[in-house]
Amino acid sequence: MVRFHGKTLAWWPLQGPTTRDTVLGKDGPLVIEHGQGHVRIVAAPCLNKLCVKQGPVRHVHDRLVCLPSEVVVTVEGDGVKEELDALQ
Repeated sequence: MVRFHGKTLAWWPLQGPTTRDTVLGKDGPLVIEHGQGHVRIVAAPCLNKLCVKQGPVRHVHDRLVCLPSEVVVTVEGDGVKEELDALQ
């Protein structure tokens, strides 16, 4: 799920062929690649490109964030295998 200012901009399944879509953030367009079990930001208008350097994510609750563009990409539950980070 892709959010901007708390509003959902887009939702795509992680399964299926790899596809690229563009969403508009505060500073301009971000290109997001999704499919083959992952999602990642491949291009962004920000200067340091930290969101691009985060790489692909695939687990429930994983997030990609572009702070200058105010865009958050979150992996949601349905159909995605949830893995434990730690046990108590």
